[in-house]
Amino acid sequence: LMEEKPTDKSRACRVMGISRSVLCYKSKKNDTTLMNMLKEKAELHPGEGFWKCYMRLRNEGIQVNHKRAHRVYKQLGLNLRRKVKKRLP
Repeated sequence: LMEEKPTDKSRACRVMGISRSVLCYKSKKNDTTLMNMLKEKAELHPGEGFWKCYMRLRNEGIQVNHKRAHRVYKQLGLNLRRKVKKRLP
């Protein structure tokens, strides 16, 4: 909105319905090392899901929160589809 019509930040935020702090927010998360490790585990063991990759990281001594690891795992597009069971006639 500010690129199309150069106005002040506060008015642009009011029009969009967000606070000014959201506009200026910079994330402090740096997950590049975790991304590289998860990619490596997924390439070495294709077909295995998140929990096996996570446990392999834990067995190597890397302590990481499972919620953070799962967020990165999904960001990388490594999540697998669930296999649907076929119904018997």
